[in-house]
Amino acid sequence: LDQAVMTKKPGNPICKTASEGQTCIPQSNGGHSNQYIYCSAHREVSVSPTNCEARRGKMSWCVGGGVGLTKNYCDDPFCRNGGAYAGNGLYCHSNSVVQCNGVNAPITRDSCSSQTHTDGCCTVTTYYTCRGTHPHPYCDFDRESRDCSSCKHGHGYR
Repeated sequence: LDQAVMTKKPGNPICKTASEGQTCIPQSNGGHSNQYIYCSAHREVSVSPTNCEARRGKMSWCVGGGVGLTKNYCDDPFCRNGGAYAGNGLYCHSNSVVQCNGVNAPITRDSCSSQTHTDGCCTVTTYYTCRGTHPHPYCDFDRESRDCSSCKHGHGYR
């Protein structure tokens, strides 16, 4: 981005009124945007537009609702590009239980993330994975690991 800042492109009308950060490029036909550029000081600093389909997958859209410099971003197309094979409802996607509703991006209902706790001087990590199919996916135990490397010799479980 440093090189892009040094060679700001003059006059992109999209950036004239845009705030700092990623800005969706409107489609000429009025459909969903699928690209964004980066605007700074009301000028484009992108080397080229970011294509949402290349970045996130077929049918990804550039949408608003983000924060800071990523106020516009490429959404997750899972629910509209075939991932939601049985229509609305719950699915496993990216190791989470997600809900699909129409062509909207998926909403995470349960993240099957790992959990860490200590057992004496050992660190125990429990890993979970998303299992099951529509309409009843769930987070399920996958495996557990134990790291006792910080224990003094002879005092930890190995």
